[in-house]
Amino acid sequence: MKAKKGNLTVQILVLLIVIVFTSATMLLLLKLGVISPSGSEAELLNTEFIPVAREGKLEVNDFQFCAFIDENKNCISPRERFEVGSTVYFRFVAKSSPANGVLNLVENYRLERGDGLMVLEAQDKDNFYYSLDSDKEEEEIIFTDYFTVGEDVPDGEYILHLILSNPVAGRQVTENYPLMLEVRGDAE
Repeated sequence: MKAKKGNLTVQILVLLIVIVFTSATMLLLLKLGVISPSGSEAELLNTEFIPVAREGKLEVNDFQFCAFIDENKNCISPRERFEVGSTVYFRFVAKSSPANGVLNLVENYRLERGDGLMVLEAQDKDNFYYSLDSDKEEEEIIFTDYFTVGEDVPDGEYILHLILSNPVAGRQVTENYPLMLEVRGDAE
């Protein structure tokens, strides 16, 4: 009877070792890029099975719409009214804490009419990525961006939804900023 129990224990131990080696091999192949996950498999691989407390901060400060932004990232002629068909520049300061000595920030935005209709949404390929190695507690980064409003967009009140995320720290903030689009001659 003891021999059968010992044999069963050895079989379970061998099975566990095979599972560990198979998993290690699969993870190594994934890391080397030999194989790649698709769809829901990628989500499963990104799951945090052992949650680690992620501390830190992510803020958007000093947001401004501008008529233009110079090469030093200064806002020229701050305003909230723009002509239909014009280019709308904006700048802001992102304050974030690096995670494990790395700061990665992703900026994206979308523009909505006052009635909630989406007018413009930056696609994933249009995201702005910022990456920095840092040993500081916090970093302040000035972001500048712009979008052009088409001539076919009706005038009225709009909202810019600014989405800033730090994927390394697992943080994301969304800030909303109103602006007016007016027919030529009515904007400040």
